Formats: sequence, structure tokens, C-alpha cells
Amino acid sequence: MKSEILYGPSYSLAVLSLASGETIQAESGAMVSMTEGIDMQTSTRGGALKGLKRAVLGGESLFINTFTAERDAGITMAPAFPGDVRQMRLQNETLFVQSGSYMASTGDIAIDTKWGGAKTFFSGEGFFLLKLTGT
Repeated sequence: MKSEILYGPSYSLAVLSLASGETIQAESGAMVSMTEGIDMQTSTRGGALKGLKRAVLGGESLFINTFTAERDAGITMAPAFPGDVRQMRLQNETLFVQSGSYMASTGDIAIDTKWGGAKTFFSGEGFFLLKLTGT
């Protein structure tokens, strides 16, 4: 997969080029456009209870879309609110991010919530953080 981020820092747009068979999981509403050859599936990813936990505690959508390239294809994504987009590469690592800031990832990243405590609440991040784990 190749990616490019355009129009930053205020109105960023991620342009992804997928090879045949590659998949991307994305927050509901993140997709702006896609070319022919992309199959889209929507699920709660991990079951209804895990999806509900992610939605209520993590500030994300109940549903996650999975985009699979049936042949070489492209997809563009943008965050729900104006702002910058950053690409982070994880190698069997865990990344904690502010609730509501997840946009998309490869299918190998597990998304969960983590209690951040008073420290994250008083720093303006809320009581819960999103926990992204994988490669």
C-alpha cells in the first residue's frame, strides 16, 4: 500500500493506493471516495459488545468499515473534523491515542479502549484512550 497526505495541516486528505488483496479498516464516515474494484464490508469488528464499548467509551463509531481491493485500486479518507492527519507505523507495538482521533489502519491493528484515569481527564483527553495494538 502506498499513502500520501494532501492539503495539510488544516484539511488533510489521505490518498491510499491498494494492491490487489490489501485491506484497510476505517472509522465509519472516514471514506471520501474510492475507485472501482474496492469491496466494502461493515461490521462491529470484534462483536457487538466490543463495538459498543469502543463507541461509548472510546468516542468512535459502533461500526468499522473494511475496504478490500479486488484489483489495484484507490481510496481517499479524511477525518470527521478539520485537522491534520499523521501516519504512524507500528511494529508489534501499542499506541494510545485520544478518543475520536482514529481514522484508519491496516487490518492487523486491534482497536480497544483503555482507562486513562484522572491524568488524561484533566489534560483534556477524557477518561478513556484508544489502544491500538499490532503491526
